[in-house]
Amino acid sequence: MSNTAVFPPREDGFARKRWSVSECRFLTENGLLTAGTYELLEGEVIAKVGQGRYHIFVVARIITILTALFGDTVQSQAQIGIGEIDAYNDPEPDVAVLRKPLHAYLERDPHPATDVLLVVEVANTTLQGDLTTKANLYARCEVPEYWVVAIPRRDVTVFRQPTPNGYTDIRTYSAQETLTTLALPDAPIPIHTFLP
Repeated sequence: MSNTAVFPPREDGFARKRWSVSECRFLTENGLLTAGTYELLEGEVIAKVGQGRYHIFVVARIITILTALFGDTVQSQAQIGIGEIDAYNDPEPDVAVLRKPLHAYLERDPHPATDVLLVVEVANTTLQGDLTTKANLYARCEVPEYWVVAIPRRDVTVFRQPTPNGYTDIRTYSAQETLTTLALPDAPIPIHTFLP
C-alpha cells in the first residue's frame, strides 16, 4: 500500500494519511477493518456511530414507505457504487432507491448517476456532515436527488440538480409538509409519517 497520498498539513503541521477505497478494501479483507462499521469520506475512515432507537425507527419507516412506492428497488446501509468511480470515497447511505430491482445488482454495485434515483441519510449526530460533505460528494457523483432527514429539527432537506460544485436546488421541508421524489412526482409523502 502506498503512503504517498496525504491530506494537506493540518494547522498543527502534521500530515495525515489519505486512505483510498482499494486500501480500505484490502484492510477489510484482511480483518483490520470491519465491513459495515466505517465509511470512507474524502480519504478519511469515518467510524459509523451507533444507531439510536430514533434513527432505527426513521430508517425503518422510510424503507417501508419507499418500498410501497418503488417495490424491490430500495436498499439500506449499502454502497451505491461511488467507490468504483472515486478513489477516496465509499459511503453507505441509510437508504437508496435504485432504478432496477435489487437482484439486478447482485454482481455489481449500482452506478450513482445512472442507477440511483434517490439517496437518504437520516441524521441525528451527523447532521452537519450530511448537509455538507455528503451533499457535495453526492452532487459530484451526479446522484439526482438526496434527502437529509434531520431528527432533532424534524425536517427534511432535499437536494436536487447536481453539479460538480454541489446541488443547485436545495429546499427544507417541515414535518407538517409533504414531499415527492423526482422519480415519482405524483406520489406525495407526508413527512410526519416517518418522523417520531
